[in-house]
Amino acid sequence: MRIFTSTGLIGEALYRRGFRNLDAHDGAQAMVDFCKKTGVFRDFFTCFVGNGHALPMNDNTYDGIACSGATVENHLPPSSQIEIARVIKPGGFFVNAYRANLYETEVKYATEWREVAERLEKEGTWTLYGRFFFRKYNKPSSGQMDIYQKL
Repeated sequence: MRIFTSTGLIGEALYRRGFRNLDAHDGAQAMVDFCKKTGVFRDFFTCFVGNGHALPMNDNTYDGIACSGATVENHLPPSSQIEIARVIKPGGFFVNAYRANLYETEVKYATEWREVAERLEKEGTWTLYGRFFFRKYNKPSSGQMDIYQKL
């Protein structure tokens, strides 16, 4: 599943690399409608996640969830990680890419995000599989990618 699909570019890239069972999720119906035009997604979900909003999927549904650019204030709340972990199958991955300067520009949000992620680790829900830094994430910023594996 691609969470907060936006225009679907990441989904299209995954599709080109052989992934076929892709679902699209976004909180904005217009983004989901845009993704329908790509022809790469199997199913579509328009809903909020986190802060008391549950994803409309059963536990352990997905092999992985990819997220890029939604880890910012007013997009994906830190509590959304609980729902994301719930719908990933054991052994599956949450791949999350975001601006490397997030912890400098959105200190409170980023701190809360990391606290929830670390709590899920301590509770045995998932483990940090890897953390990567890369240049040219977007024009003004380098990127960081956290990969968590559900236990």
